[in-house]
Parts: sequence; C-alpha cells; structure tokens
Amino acid sequence: MYNNQKNNSNYIYIDGEPVEFLITLINNGVSTIIPTDNFVSLSVEENINSPFYKGLLTIKNDNNSFDTGYFFGEGKVSEINFDFVETGENLILIQINRKDLEKIYIFFVTDEYNETVNNVNCKNFVIEDSSFYTLRNRKIPFSTCDILETDTTQLSDADREVNISKAIDYLLTNNLTKNSTDKESWEQSANKIYFTSNCNDSLLTSLDYLMDKAIDKNNDPLYMFKRENKFYLYSLKKLYNDYLINNYNYNYGGTYSISSDVTAKPGVKSSNSILISSYNLYNESSEDTLRDIVNHKVVNYSFKNKKFNLYNKDNTVRELKDNINKNFLNKNTQISRETNERIENNTYFKYLYTTNPSNLASRYEGRNILLKNLINLSTMLSFSCPGVFNINTGNFVNINYIDETSNKNLKKLNGGWFVVGYKHTFTTTSFTSEIACTKFHELI
Repeated sequence: MYNNQKNNSNYIYIDGEPVEFLITLINNGVSTIIPTDNFVSLSVEENINSPFYKGLLTIKNDNNSFDTGYFFGEGKVSEINFDFVETGENLILIQINRKDLEKIYIFFVTDEYNETVNNVNCKNFVIEDSSFYTLRNRKIPFSTCDILETDTTQLSDADREVNISKAIDYLLTNNLTKNSTDKESWEQSANKIYFTSNCNDSLLTSLDYLMDKAIDKNNDPLYMFKRENKFYLYSLKKLYNDYLINNYNYNYGGTYSISSDVTAKPGVKSSNSILISSYNLYNESSEDTLRDIVNHKVVNYSFKNKKFNLYNKDNTVRELKDNINKNFLNKNTQISRETNERIENNTYFKYLYTTNPSNLASRYEGRNILLKNLINLSTMLSFSCPGVFNINTGNFVNINYIDETSNKNLKKLNGGWFVVGYKHTFTTTSFTSEIACTKFHELI
C-alpha cells in the first residue's frame, strides 16, 4: 500500500533524542516521502465522543515550492512525484518510531491553505482519520437485514433484529477492512435492533444511529475507541471497574504529578511519572450542558398497524434531572445546579425517527445521548505536559498533587481521572501533549 523504505535523515528531536518521523504522501499508487527539512509541525487530537483522529500538518512552502512540485531535503532540491486529486482522497501516512514505541496515523487531506509561520511561508493540511473520511463520504444503504443469512421478506420486525454490537462490527469490517475491529475487546450489547438507513444517509450517520442505542447488560452506554488503528467497543462502567481492580497498571501504567510553579518537585518515582506545571481545574457550564439535554420526541412507524405514532410526553430539563437523580446516579450524587428559567423549563425538542416495535424502547431512544452528556457535569481537569505516546481517550490516569500548602479545592486534583480528550503537538525539536480529563465516576 505504501513505501515503507526508511530514510536516515527523517528524524525529529524530542528532549535531544532523535526520533524517526516519516511523512508519506500517497495517492493513485504513488508515494512520496517529505524530508523533515520541510516539516514544521503536526497536531493530532481526539475526544471521547468520536473514535477518529483529526489534526493539522504544516510544511514549508517557500516560494510556493510545494505548489510548483518540489521540496528541499538533504541540502538539495527534489521534485515531488505526487499530484493531489480533486476528490480529496489524498492519503498522508505518518509513522513515528521512538525506541520500542511505534505510532502510525493514516489521514486523508480535507482542506489546505497557506500561512506564514515565524516568517516562513507554509502550507497547512487539514487532515482527518482516513476511516472517518470513508464512512462520512460513502452514502450507501445499510440494513441489519444484510447480516441475516436468510430471506428476510417474510420475517417479522422482531425476527429481523440483530445484536447492535454485531451490527456495528459488520458495518465497519465490510466497509473499511476485515481487521477494523478487535474481537477480543468488542463487548456484546444487551439489546437488538432492526434498522435500515435512508438512501441518502452516509455510513457515518448509520454508525452514529447504532452507537446511540448500544448498551451493555447493565444498561450502561457503550463507547467505541480506537487503539493502533483498530476499533474497540467498551462499557464505560466496565472501564472504571477494571481500573479499580488493576490499580491502573494495565490501563495506563503511570502517575502524573502536578506541582505548583513555586514548589516543583520530581514527584512520584515511576518510569511513567510526568511533572506538570500548567493545569486548569474547572466545571463545565451547567447551562451549556443542560442546553444539550433536550426533549426527544419520537416519531414511530408501525409496520404491523401501518400508522405513525408520535410519542410526545413532555420532558422538561427539570423532569429529566429528577429522572437522572433517581435512576442513574449513586445516592451520594445529585444534580442540583441552578440555571435560569429559560433553560430549566426548556421545551425545545429534537425528533427521532424509529421503527422499533416497542413503544417503551422508541420513547427513550435518546437515552444514551442524555447519559453521555452527564460526563460534562462532573469535575474537569486539563493540563499540559511533555508528550505522552501511549495516552488514549478512555484511559485512566492517577494524579498526585505536590504542594506544601493545604487547600480544599486543590485536593480535588488527587486521584483517578478519566481521559476524555487530548492534543499531541510535534515540531522538529519537541513533542508536547494537552490532556483533558474528568471524574465522571463521581456520577456513578
């Protein structure tokens, strides 16, 4: 698929250590390696609500060299044997090798623009996970009937239902690669579904629809993560329980040490311990979060009765909070934030269309969306640190705050945190990470 030939000149330096850094442009069967003489920076980010990377690659473009078909490398000018196609399917492969760690990113270019960085003319490539690009742009029908190896025309809606996690696996492996999912880390959902997409829907729309309804045997939402270019399906509650059982060693295996600027200390002695001096402890705006927790009024079509049903029982934010406090949170946790009346008595709603024969299931099809919003109601923390190769959304990290003063608010820093997002930034001389995490388990 790509030219894997290594060039000894393709290195960046992290903490003075040479790290192999290969950028390869690929399309129409042609691959071209960009020498690091032309590299300026790369940022890669991910968040908990999407298992797909996105980022920005910046390379030098002096005298519009890239646009006119050449670049500089090893003290000479080289011609670019590569033409960008207008369809957008321009592949960028990035390989990072540091000691025994290897990271491979496969991106498509979605946009490009020129910019001046430190008085150098540069070209910015807006890039996104190649699998995300494929799913978003493939507008082909998807039906769970495709999974059933039988004639479905005479089956009832109930008999056409398939396990949701199986449907998600089928969608990914039949439209990306056969090895897209990790079968050993693919949790089975407790519910089934009969679903056929609209003819103009993309595969990504179908995937989102299925994920919004995927729950485990304990009725907790399932999340999809990506590890080393494979998808994993996890229960958030199970991740938390595994973290407690394994004492974090197998989930991440390190301890972050936060210290104040005045009393910076080495901190916990661990091969994965990292000293942090820049952090922000905060809560998400309750008003903004609750604005997303809206009514979900469901339009249901019954094939048996040949009619539409509109489930329109009012669910204001106040009633939803009461339901959350009663049915989903632990006894020591309550949502009791004050909001203005406009938000508290919100009557705006979103329509959801379903053909689920169960009235109860149809009525609460937006349940996973609601529960996933709860993550943002807990205490949040963001911090910057030296680059961490093996951090992922869905990891837990332990934090020890080191300070000689006693402060009740600062004590909140200590303990286990759940990673909900990160941004890695590479330059020719550095690698840094910005990490956002939460104590969502305060709500469990």
